[in-house]
Amino acid sequence: MKSRRSGAAVPAPRQSPAVSTPRPGPTHLRRDAVLLFLGLWLLYGAGINKLNLQGYTLHPEVVMAIAEEGTFVIGHQEVPKENDRFLFDGNVLPAKQPWIFALGAAAYLPVRALGLTYDRDFFLAEAVITWLTASLFAAVAAAAALVVARRVWGFRRRDALLAVLAGAACTILLPYAGIPHHDVVATALLVLALAAFEVARSDEAAGTSGKARRRLMASGLAGLFLGLMLGFSMLPAAIALGVIVAIAATRNRSIVVPAAGGFVLGLLPLALYNGHYFHTPFLQANLAGQYDDTYPGFAPERIVHHLNAYLGVGEVSILKYMPILLAGAAGLVLLAVRGRAPGRLLLTLLLLHGMYLLAIPAIGYCQYGPRFLLPAVPLAAFGLAPLLEALDRLQGGWRLAGAALVALLALASLMVNLVGTVGGTMYCAIEEFAFPRYVAVLADPQAWTAIATQFPLLGFCSAGLLLLGVAGFGGVLLARGRAASLDASVTGR
Repeated sequence: MKSRRSGAAVPAPRQSPAVSTPRPGPTHLRRDAVLLFLGLWLLYGAGINKLNLQGYTLHPEVVMAIAEEGTFVIGHQEVPKENDRFLFDGNVLPAKQPWIFALGAAAYLPVRALGLTYDRDFFLAEAVITWLTASLFAAVAAAAALVVARRVWGFRRRDALLAVLAGAACTILLPYAGIPHHDVVATALLVLALAAFEVARSDEAAGTSGKARRRLMASGLAGLFLGLMLGFSMLPAAIALGVIVAIAATRNRSIVVPAAGGFVLGLLPLALYNGHYFHTPFLQANLAGQYDDTYPGFAPERIVHHLNAYLGVGEVSILKYMPILLAGAAGLVLLAVRGRAPGRLLLTLLLLHGMYLLAIPAIGYCQYGPRFLLPAVPLAAFGLAPLLEALDRLQGGWRLAGAALVALLALASLMVNLVGTVGGTMYCAIEEFAFPRYVAVLADPQAWTAIATQFPLLGFCSAGLLLLGVAGFGGVLLARGRAASLDASVTGR
């Protein structure tokens, strides 16, 4: 291609293999990702609630055992099975995958060295550990989601930002990211694995030999994140299987081999843990504790019940707790029908997870919303980007009506989950919609006296959000001022 001005040959611009939208500049995208990460990390920190820290007692118990005694064992006598603890070979062990506790202990050790301990101030110590683990991972995953949505899939800046923000703040991720929760970290690792795989695959499709090293590294990280994810939670196992099949389907050794190596490396610590405590690397904690409510099986009446529970008017319906995800799922269908990446992949992963949830007896117990859907939240939220893109193509009133509907769904989802952040997620009467019951409590002015003291990091994180907002707004004004000055110098005005 030749320049019209000089006639000199210039290379044609390289475009994303999935879409025709030009890729964003690295400085713009990096700034957006950093601001998004910091903003969400502070937001999640501000929402860390004492009610949750008091309700989830297993985490600090195991963290202290690791940090102080170097073991996951938290006793030697029989305990009630409903407390997520079980006796195995004379040792009381957590009925969860181990790495959420190891991650918590890794954060607790330096915090304790600085003088903040569970004995001195339990709630503040656990809040800081939560912020340095689950909240941090959730915010990092959101930033990675933005990068892959913009850089690899080519969605517009506005659409990608709104999609990621909706998934991060208008769903049950908002209250659960303020808890040292194994499923939150596993969900974050799933997003990181998917982002790394898509980076590797985009490099392969582009056929750029200079990116071979990045492709190898991204593939290895994809496998590593998947392996580590299963050490935090087995809930996204069906999704992990789908990603593994997608990796194998590339038939590219530069992707498959490093991904396989990374996966084995990520699984190795879990195998060593299982071998040490359960005498075989293949026996997982839920199986060792005989928690059979997570065993899949075919039961038609169960499938009907679970469909209503998740998609109808049942206990933890998406319609009640985060209807914005239905709009996201519609966007993924639209993307898949048009044959654009990553529509078919994400839809397949969602279906795999849905099939697993329909096959197991449990839908979760004490919870705020469909906790078992946490791994599906960021996947479905990606679909909002193509949906917003499609709405912009509509004419007149249809465009306005579509945008208003999406906005209403997002606002309703935000309000429900903001109330859940204030009221706490340890809600056991799941047959009754939690939101109106929480609102009734919050309507009492006397309740706010106690609520004001429920958030240990609220002051610190709110101040950080204010400073971040000032800095971000100031940066936008400065950038616009520079652009205006440059335009004036070029035009001579």
